[in-house]
Amino acid sequence: MKEQQESKPKKPNILVRLVALLVTAALLLGALVLVVYRDQLNLDALARWFEYRNLETSESGEAAPFSHAGGRQANFAYLDSGVLLASDTGARYYSFSGELYAEEVRNLEQPVLTHSSGYGVVYDACSAGWRRPST
Repeated sequence: MKEQQESKPKKPNILVRLVALLVTAALLLGALVLVVYRDQLNLDALARWFEYRNLETSESGEAAPFSHAGGRQANFAYLDSGVLLASDTGARYYSFSGELYAEEVRNLEQPVLTHSSGYGVVYDACSAGWRRPST
């Protein structure tokens, strides 16, 4: 008789079964949330949140506007600690609150702005100085 009792599989503890049920329910609920909010919950949204979490805003959530020396053909880039502006009047680097960090006044016919998260480059892409090599 002892052999028959020992061969029966022992049921897991009720606490273990309850924890397994709760973990399974949480995983299913998490998957459902990811499917429903797939447009808001993505890597781009997470990257934007990290990038703009230190942005100074007013009580209504708007960033404080500031004036800048713009120009025609203005291009903006958000860097780690400020805003880089490239226009036909030159390049300027502002803090998010509008304080001018750096300025280079140049006459740029076709300004180009290239940037990464922490660095930016402004140059003139005017083709007036380019000449076809003679053959």
